[in-house]
Amino acid sequence: MPAYEMEIEEEDGSKKKTAVYEKNNLLDAWGKKGVTALEGGVRIYNQKYFTVSYDEERKVWYLKKEKGGACIAWSAKVVIIGTFNIDLKMANKHAQSAAECNKRVEALQKLMAGSGY
Repeated sequence: MPAYEMEIEEEDGSKKKTAVYEKNNLLDAWGKKGVTALEGGVRIYNQKYFTVSYDEERKVWYLKKEKGGACIAWSAKVVIIGTFNIDLKMANKHAQSAAECNKRVEALQKLMAGSGY
């Protein structure tokens, strides 16, 4: 996951440059049930995401962004990240969707966990 500098707006409306380390932010939020206080928030390839739901029991985290979202699931040894954008089409010519993304990520999670991963 990339690291980069970006401008973040302060409470007073001014802007400041800050370094964003996506992996660190994601891991911080993961350990805090989907919430991070690190600058830049939760980002996946410079796209800002917001937590919709974090299910620790099922090991699934659902996120939303403008015109899309993500599903992150984990097992003992792997983390699976699936993203979708409603403006893009799948191979079957249907628009990408949260439901399809979630279904595929959760199916892969189940497969990997069942294989010892």
